[in-house]
Parts: sequence; C-alpha cells; structure tokens
Amino acid sequence: MSGDRGLQFNLSHAGDLVVVALCVGQRIGVDVEEVRAIESLLEIADAHFTRSEREFIFSQEPQERRRAFFRIWTRKEAYVKAVGNGLSIPLNSFDTVLSSRQHGRVFDSCTHSVEPPAWQVMDVQMPWGYVAAIGVETGVDELVYFEL
Repeated sequence: MSGDRGLQFNLSHAGDLVVVALCVGQRIGVDVEEVRAIESLLEIADAHFTRSEREFIFSQEPQERRRAFFRIWTRKEAYVKAVGNGLSIPLNSFDTVLSSRQHGRVFDSCTHSVEPPAWQVMDVQMPWGYVAAIGVETGVDELVYFEL
C-alpha cells in the first residue's frame, strides 16, 4: 500500500521551534522536544519505556541522561504519529534503543501492529537544547534538513 498515498506530512512544535516533515508515498511522523528538567523522569521511563531503553538512559553519563530520555521519547512519538494511532499504542510495546553512534533503526518487530511494514526512526539535528526524530514507513534514502 505504500507508494499510493501521495504527499504525507506531520508537524510538531516545542519552545520556539516548529518542525515539519514531508514525504511522498510513505507515512511519516515527527516530534521535537525541548530538553528540560523533569522531576518524574524515572517514573515516566518506568511506565513508558522498555527495559533496554531504560538501560540505555542509565548507561549514559549523568549529565547526558536527560538528553537520552528525550531522544527516546521523540522517537516513540514520531513512530506512533506516523502509524496514525497516537498514544493508543502503548509506548513500552516497542523498542527504539540505539547506540550513541547510530542514526536510525528499522522497527522489524512491533508486536502491537496488525500490519508489518518496516519502520525507521531517525534523529534530526536540532539547535542546542532540542532533540527531534522522524519516523517513516519503509525508511528513506535521504533526509533533507533546512531552517527558515
């Protein structure tokens, strides 16, 4: 079914930023977050992240844990927005963990999904203090980034 959907888009905003993602023929989702202090970071991670995602966060240096949390959060949000079911998909039902050096991962085992397309989630370069991710069906060959 991919390839016959025409232009797809998604948008997200945080702080002073708005991020728009466009794709032809593939579902796409985007999320941007301002990296900020969250008192309940541990509780949110316990409730919504997989074990490997929590392990990833706490394997980071203490000053990088908040950023790691938001990297995972934006990947999850981008994916569920792309799928189109939003937060009706339990966030701890799929894994987004990446090593610090990877830029994307193909979701090949989303157990909640009735459809099995491959999904890729990629971090997007943002100004300091923000993180963003794009989730796209069947992956993309090239990511074009520009600021207005």
